[in-house]
Amino acid sequence: MIVRTLRDADTGDRKVSGSTWTSRRLLLAGDRERIRKARRLKLAASLGLPLAFTLLWMGVIGTGGSQFDVAPYKAGLTSGEIVATSEPVFPLLSYGYAEIHSEESFRPPTWKSYSEISEEGYYVRGYRVPEADPVTGFMPDPTPTEVRYGEPERNAAMRHAMGTDESGRDFLVRLIWGGRVSLSVGIMSAALLTLIGVVIGAMAGYFGGWTDVVIMRGIEILQSIPAFFLILVAMAFTDPEKVEPIFMIVIVIALVRWTGVARLVRGEFLRMRESEFVLAANALGFSSRRTIFRHVLPNALSPVIVSGAFSVAAGILTESAISFLGFGISHPGASWGALVNESRSPEHWWIQIFPGIAIFITVTCYNLAGDALRDALDPKMKD
Repeated sequence: MIVRTLRDADTGDRKVSGSTWTSRRLLLAGDRERIRKARRLKLAASLGLPLAFTLLWMGVIGTGGSQFDVAPYKAGLTSGEIVATSEPVFPLLSYGYAEIHSEESFRPPTWKSYSEISEEGYYVRGYRVPEADPVTGFMPDPTPTEVRYGEPERNAAMRHAMGTDESGRDFLVRLIWGGRVSLSVGIMSAALLTLIGVVIGAMAGYFGGWTDVVIMRGIEILQSIPAFFLILVAMAFTDPEKVEPIFMIVIVIALVRWTGVARLVRGEFLRMRESEFVLAANALGFSSRRTIFRHVLPNALSPVIVSGAFSVAAGILTESAISFLGFGISHPGASWGALVNESRSPEHWWIQIFPGIAIFITVTCYNLAGDALRDALDPKMKD
């Protein structure tokens, strides 16, 4: 009797604990589903909002930027033709193409002493001080610098903190504007080549056999040809009037540089295709597409993410080299490589120094980010 009571009590405890465990599992499953929905919503917002604002900007504002040509208004305010009833608001920096000061062509950074200009328009000190011809006594005509409304004074240290280009445009503004182009090329090319490499590498690693042999032989042939040479050839035979150079650079870089990502993904798939969860997915009758992209690929993304970070830096360097050689972004467009090519004279040192520093810092940061991702995602690097 006592034994039966103990058995009943034991069975009851097991039933209670079993029902409790089942309810906890259901609660955890519900929490996981809510977490998945929240992550999907965050991903959609992260990708959708920038795209929506970009399309809105292109539809309302356009891509030419002529609506921001404030130079005529500044000239009118300076001359008194336009009277401001309230204080107008101008950008903190001059606005790129609209702010042309031909009298300040290739002016050094205004915090340098030899950048000082007199009221007549002559340089006061340094190698650009005009001198009269020793025979004829001829002096070049002065070209006074026009200080427009809302701009710093003629010799203010922050008037042109990084100097000007050939047309007298503020070089800091052009550097910021060109950074948008260079970073866009790096990020878009890295995303596109990662997508191509993931798809092709997944097919080669998962299916194996003749599929793997054909894909790998194609990758080896493509890698035997210098990538930079292929990019230059493709850009040389592309009409910039039909295809925008920035899009062509992105497409060419992606079509040439995807092989490294494909080999990484192939190696991960070869390692995991005999795993238990893959065999279970095949036994349950899941399609190859579902097994590849929903079960195997999420477990193989760690090296892909690291490779993508390095690909951004490589894309920026490639675009800068192409634009420097004259096959990429050209005048009046701006990118860091194109800005370096605007003058090769040692007198105009700021033309080469500042874009070069921007390229160096950006590439270094992306490489460090790639190293940090590798350390964070590699289980062998964890203590």
